[in-house]
Amino acid sequence: MSEYGSGSASTDGKGHGDPLRVKFPPGVLIAAQRVVAAQKLPYRTVQDLVRDGLVKLLERIEDEGCTPEASDATQLAVLALKLERRVAEGEVYQKIGDQFEKAVQLAQNETELHGVLDDLDEVLKRDLPPVVRTRLELLQSNWKMRR
Repeated sequence: MSEYGSGSASTDGKGHGDPLRVKFPPGVLIAAQRVVAAQKLPYRTVQDLVRDGLVKLLERIEDEGCTPEASDATQLAVLALKLERRVAEGEVYQKIGDQFEKAVQLAQNETELHGVLDDLDEVLKRDLPPVVRTRLELLQSNWKMRR
């Protein structure tokens, strides 16, 4: 699974959520704004980035056994967040596959097609969900055979 998901939702499925106000050392907010502005990760706002980072840190702390026993409700909430993020990540990967298919179809010459397939080679070097990997590898092999 990718290290960067599409973020954790700000509410549960029923619209419930808890606000949190935080101060950061100088420069942290600017760095976070730059990450969001670069649009290389699926975070639309600084709040999305911070929320996802905190949720992942809490999951890591929990995985390392550093938290006291949580209530059943807390455990269910954490599981719901994990499931929600995996679904959102799946949607992001689906969009990536759709974009590559469209780019391959729109390539107007061999040079453009080679560029798209080179980009696809780079994406396939990443840790991808099996379904996405299979789809992209199939797309890649189909177009390489047509060359």
